[in-house]
Amino acid sequence: MDLTLGQLVSKTILLQIIFLVVKVIFFDYLNWELWPIMIVFYVLIAVSSIAIVRRFGDINYFEAFLILIVWTVVGLLVDLVIISKIVDIKLFSNVHLWFSYLAMILAVLIFDRKEHVALRKAMK
Repeated sequence: MDLTLGQLVSKTILLQIIFLVVKVIFFDYLNWELWPIMIVFYVLIAVSSIAIVRRFGDINYFEAFLILIVWTVVGLLVDLVIISKIVDIKLFSNVHLWFSYLAMILAVLIFDRKEHVALRKAMK
C-alpha cells in the first residue's frame, strides 16, 4: 500500500488532536513532576503514535521518516501556536515535551509495519 497525501494529512490531523488533548491534560491539569503520571503520558503518546502509524499499512523507511518529519514539524507548530497559549509559554523549557517527541519517534520506528518484512513473508 502506498502512502498518499490524503492519508498523511488526515492521520496527521487526527494524531495532533490526540496529542493536543493529552498534552493539555497532562501539562495543565495533572502534576507532571510525578513519575507515574509522566510514564502514563509517554505510554499514551507512544500508543497513539503506534495506532496511527499502523493504519498506514506496510511502509518503507523513507515513508516512515517522511511521516516522522511531518508529524514533528506539525507537532511543534501546534505546540507553539495552541498548546503554549493554553498551558504556558514555558512549555518548551519542559524536558518532558522533548521526550514525548522522542517517544513518538521511537514508537514509529520500532512498531510500524515494515514493507520489507511483508515482502519477505509474501515470498515464502
